Amino acid sequence: MTAKESIINLIQELGIGEMPPQDQEEMIESVLQQLDAKVSMRVAERLSDDQFEQYEGLMEQDTDEATEGVKKLVPDYDDLVAEEAGNLKEQIKSMMP
Repeated sequence: MTAKESIINLIQELGIGEMPPQDQEEMIESVLQQLDAKVSMRVAERLSDDQFEQYEGLMEQDTDEATEGVKKLVPDYDDLVAEEAGNLKEQIKSMMP
C-alpha cells in the first residue's frame, strides 16, 4: 500500500470522506506532506550526508527506478512509511472529537 493509499484509507476511516472532494484533496496533500517530513527525518538519521542527498534527488522523481533506488538506500523504506503513517493516523485520531 502506498503512502497516499494509507492516507486515503485514514480519511475514510475518520469519516472525512463526507467532505467536498476539493477539501479531501487538500487534506490528503497536507497529511502527505506531514508524512513525507516525518519519513525524511527518520531516513536522514540513517544515511550519510551524500546518501541523503541521493535520497532527496530520488524522491523528487516519480518513477519506478527512483522508487527502487530509494529501497536500495533504505531497504526497509516501506515498513518505515507504514510505521510513520500509523503514527500519524493515531495522532490525527487523538485530535478528532
